[in-house]
Amino acid sequence: MTAPPGNVRVAVQVAFSFCALAAVLVCQAAIAAPTEYAIRWAAAEGGPKSATEVLQLLKLEPKKKVETFEVRYFRTGVPADAPALSTSIVRERSDGSEPQITFKYRADLPLPATASWKCPLTSFDKSKFETDITFLGAPVRKAYSWSCTGAGSLASLLPGALLPQPVGCGARMVRRESKGMEYKVEEWQLKTGATVLEVSWTATDDAKDQQQFADQVVAPLLARIKPLDRSKTEIGSSC
Repeated sequence: MTAPPGNVRVAVQVAFSFCALAAVLVCQAAIAAPTEYAIRWAAAEGGPKSATEVLQLLKLEPKKKVETFEVRYFRTGVPADAPALSTSIVRERSDGSEPQITFKYRADLPLPATASWKCPLTSFDKSKFETDITFLGAPVRKAYSWSCTGAGSLASLLPGALLPQPVGCGARMVRRESKGMEYKVEEWQLKTGATVLEVSWTATDDAKDQQQFADQVVAPLLARIKPLDRSKTEIGSSC
């Protein structure tokens, strides 16, 4: 067999190298997606009833900063390029300054590693893939999402064609964070008067990190709480 000319061999090698690099980057993008481990419960059903009590029970030293937000969720139309089998979520969060608007696609199955869709917001400054692992006791529930976030009013950032409609009555959320491992503790005060608490941790989707969260957070809580099988969207959307 006759060997191809030198310039052809170079072209083939460059093309192969490019494809290999592209495959690596896609894999790295999928691996790099952060994972949020979380557990939630209603204060009225037992266990710690405030973010401060949670930190004390878990023997976590809190950072000084305390954040307070008003949170509202909206139902919206589905963009034409939305990922298959995904749900569209819009969240407005404000700490008294300019609101932060987040548009999120959420699905029960992993989303494609590279986004083939566009952010529906007219202006945004960040986007991310994320895996959500919620502890329901011993079992866990997994969900996958992609979101984009921008600063401004809902009317200015979301096209009117998507017809955002408020869902529920909104909620007030107080967030504290621990030093060291940086566990987040959120206290959701609903308009019904109910309080829901969440402990979460952003790490990677692997057995070691999942076991760490299970040992350090879930195990001490399970003796005192009844985990909720509801997402923060469902919790924040209730009246």
